[in-house]
Amino acid sequence: MDDHPIVLEGLATALRQLPGIDVIATASSVKELLAGPGRGADVVLLDLGLGDGSSPPDTIRQLIDLGLAVAVYSATADPATVRAAIRAGAAAFVAKTDQLADVAEAVRRTADGSGWISPPLAFLLLTDDAPDRPALSPQETQALQLYAAGLSMKAVASRMGIATETAKQYIDRVRKKYRDAGRVAASKIDLLRRAMEDGLIDPSGADPPA
Repeated sequence: MDDHPIVLEGLATALRQLPGIDVIATASSVKELLAGPGRGADVVLLDLGLGDGSSPPDTIRQLIDLGLAVAVYSATADPATVRAAIRAGAAAFVAKTDQLADVAEAVRRTADGSGWISPPLAFLLLTDDAPDRPALSPQETQALQLYAAGLSMKAVASRMGIATETAKQYIDRVRKKYRDAGRVAASKIDLLRRAMEDGLIDPSGADPPA
């Protein structure tokens, strides 16, 4: 979904050539999307700058409330914008400067529920010192990365060479630190989203939470 016809059609044409992606509709606004076949899409690829005065987080939440998964495709890709989109519920975020392969990967990962942030954006998030970003120890960070990427607690412990109870303690500490920072991290999906927001998950290797 984009309000620039040339960009919209060019991207749609390019994506139609790629395996595993079926472009069923294009639209320049939420109203147009919902009035046509796009209402039945599995994934909406959303440009944050629609130019209709709408709030991007509100648009993302509206689409999600209607049962549509959202991948963001934006010319603005600073850490604050990426975090705001992910926190609003977007499953993926790619910049317009990224490669077409990244856009396609974002769509596929949104469809399968695993999420995606392009590697350059993940690096920006990782090096950004957000005020509500908790200070995690190296062990807590590793446990979060492994657990949020889909491993069981037992598998996390095995990968780290520690007892399962110790791995659980690390994850419990991570949950508390995020909660203290005002960011919900009660479920495994919450932890995946927090790890994505902070650039802690390798977008090329994250699996959906088990």
